[in-house]
Amino acid sequence: MDLGIAGCSQLYTLSLYGGFNPEEVDSILQLEKLGLGSATMLALGYRDQQADPMVYAPKVRRPMEELLVRI
Repeated sequence: MDLGIAGCSQLYTLSLYGGFNPEEVDSILQLEKLGLGSATMLALGYRDQQADPMVYAPKVRRPMEELLVRI
């Protein structure tokens, strides 16, 4: 199961990070010793139900046709 789907199904909130340096992250976390490597980075946590005014706002999704151009 995709981590994003799994997180949302458990009422977690997550945000993906782009533009990180995988080699540096791997070195800091010593992932090579485990035969692992980073592929993505994300923050995972709980949404503050009292402080977040957007907690119950409907999600807005644009149709795929508006976002992508097929070539």
